Amino acid sequence: MNITFIRHGESEWNQLGRIQGNLDIPLSHRGRRRVDEVAGALWRPAIQVIWTSPLARAQETARRIAAQWQRRGWRGSLRIQPDLRERCYGVFQGQVLQNSGVQDEASIMGPGVEPWADVMVRVERALGDICSAPGDALVVVHGGWLKALFARLGKEEETRGADVPNLWPWTVPRQQLFPTHTGGMD
Repeated sequence: MNITFIRHGESEWNQLGRIQGNLDIPLSHRGRRRVDEVAGALWRPAIQVIWTSPLARAQETARRIAAQWQRRGWRGSLRIQPDLRERCYGVFQGQVLQNSGVQDEASIMGPGVEPWADVMVRVERALGDICSAPGDALVVVHGGWLKALFARLGKEEETRGADVPNLWPWTVPRQQLFPTHTGGMD
């Protein structure tokens, strides 16, 4: 059983290179169009649940994908998981990424910035929920959240100092995320 993670579609602030954090910035027109274009390529009949962050850009991405899949006969469900939300970057939110001085997620600190350890706890809780549900899943999240997942799996070098592209999918076997969870089949 596999879990596919994907970063939400492009938002208006992604176009501007601004750090969004947990601010609720909507998808851009181009972002909506690209989600519609890639939804078919993400289709896997075994996916039973689309999990999403509560932030609008992720929810809209998930809903657009689900709508296209439903036209193909998908009968799965869409679930909002609060722990999938993006990290709060505090004083960095709204800044242009190149000017922020942000290099390594774990070292980002400042007024209002969610501590990295707290982000990692949220990632762990969300993975527990996702991995305990049966079947394959698609999980719509954010760039910082994905960086935390990669750090948890010892793969942070793959994204250090780089932004995870919008709509970039990454599939991992459930057992690699949580060896003790078998998707409700214990």
